[in-house]
Amino acid sequence: MIAALLFAQFLILGANVVAPWRLARAPGEMRRAFQLAIVPALLLSAILALLHLHLRPDAALAWGLTWPPRGLPIRLLLVLLAAGALSALLLALGGRHLEPLGWRFAAGLALLAAAGAAFAGELLRVGGGPSGGALALAIAALARLATTLAAGECATGRPRWLTFLAGVALPVAIVASPVALREALDSDLWTVVASAALLLLARFLPPSLARLAGIVGVALAALYFSRAADLSEMLERPTPIPDIVLPDP
Repeated sequence: MIAALLFAQFLILGANVVAPWRLARAPGEMRRAFQLAIVPALLLSAILALLHLHLRPDAALAWGLTWPPRGLPIRLLLVLLAAGALSALLLALGGRHLEPLGWRFAAGLALLAAAGAAFAGELLRVGGGPSGGALALAIAALARLATTLAAGECATGRPRWLTFLAGVALPVAIVASPVALREALDSDLWTVVASAALLLLARFLPPSLARLAGIVGVALAALYFSRAADLSEMLERPTPIPDIVLPDP
């Protein structure tokens, strides 16, 4: 269930970044279709995020992802998500009057929201389990963000460098992850291998296969993130996390 939820989130948040960039110089009809879809899509994304928190209550409490806000993670997350909401309103209400630069600015705001969602998703993945330290946590969040952008690229057109970048980032995140998690994953590591291979190859495949390969690669990445979260719940956290990242007592 969480794998499907993550896959949907990757598609929605990724498209919210990539589509405005690609539509910056597109005809008005194509822009109008995106303007009509963006607000309902982000409302669906918000519902999925709340469902994710509901399905990972212990992990949410471990990092202070609760209301009222406690600690740096949720306060930073709220600022980044506000940027995403501003991007949606900017395009939905004034997109037809924006120059290409305005559409790309909106894409930049959406990128901040996608980064916040990736960070929060990684905190929920770690929960009370091993994180590997702040650097490993940051690398894993970047890999999740790269996967989000790859999903957006594949959902809105032919896969290019964003999809390739995700194929590079996923193995790097695995190498940087805690040894205990890698050992617990065992044969599930082949899911990451298959995902990375599809994402790396998608750019070089014929158009009829490129998007399909990228989408399947993103789906396998979502399956890995979900499985890693399940395993992290069963592991203890031996690696200290900087106090600034932890919720207020």
